[in-house]
Formats: sequence, C-alpha cells, structure tokens
Amino acid sequence: MTTKLLVAIPAYNEEEKIGEVIQNIPKEITGISEIHVVVVDDGSTDNTLKIAKNLGAAVIKNYYNMGVGVVFSRGL
Repeated sequence: MTTKLLVAIPAYNEEEKIGEVIQNIPKEITGISEIHVVVVDDGSTDNTLKIAKNLGAAVIKNYYNMGVGVVFSRGL
C-alpha cells in the first residue's frame, strides 16, 4: 500500500523563512512512501516563489492575495 503525505505551505512574502521551512521537512518518514511539498504563494511580491522552486517544492501562484482559506483549498 502506498501512503502519501502532502505538505501544503501557504506563503505570502516569506522569502526570509520559506527556505528554512522547506529544508526542515523530512525527506523520509517511516510508514510514508511519498512526501510532496507544495507551496501556495498568495500573491507575494518578493522571492518566495523562486526560493521554493529552487528547493524542489511544487508551487501554485495566486496573482493577488486571496487569503489563507483559499490558499489551503488550492494546495489540496
């Protein structure tokens, strides 16, 4: 049986911390066969999106700030 984990990270102008957050997500967890990291960029105007992409996260871009509820829905 395949057990997958989705880590959805809402982000708005988080260039100072997004790299640290992504890098601290474990690459392996006992009992989990796949770990996927998705950063939902909520209209950031800084380098949040670029940093997330460079660290291998999948990204979803909102072109303007839509709020955390919308961001989590889009992440799923």
